[in-house]
Amino acid sequence: MGTHENLYELIMGFRRKIMENAKKNPLKDELTLSQLEVLWFIGPGGKRSMESIAEYLSITPPSATAMIAKMEKRGIVKRVRDMEDKRIIFISLAGKIKKRFLALREQKARLFEKLVSKLSHADREELKRIIKIIITD
Repeated sequence: MGTHENLYELIMGFRRKIMENAKKNPLKDELTLSQLEVLWFIGPGGKRSMESIAEYLSITPPSATAMIAKMEKRGIVKRVRDMEDKRIIFISLAGKIKKRFLALREQKARLFEKLVSKLSHADREELKRIIKIIITD
């Protein structure tokens, strides 16, 4: 990398590196990027409301409902009623996808660890500090 690269170019290069490795994603041919985002947002043991999913993806609730319906039909997610208030419905990962999701999450963690392994402990801590500043509203 040359000294003339600006921060934007460096971030885009980092993104490209991650995306190159994401092509090895075992779920990439089965799910859209938005659907993968939903999996990450819900997590293997979690549950989320339709409203929170729509907000997370910055889409309308009807769009989120349509996407979740497709995922549910394919057995990727399931609807779970709140035990205290049966009117409330949460979305969680279906059993068949949990194992694959956990394996994918482990793969991504190893990839990221490999990418940042070149940094010293102090540099990693500094990177964490900077990222927290950037992503905090």
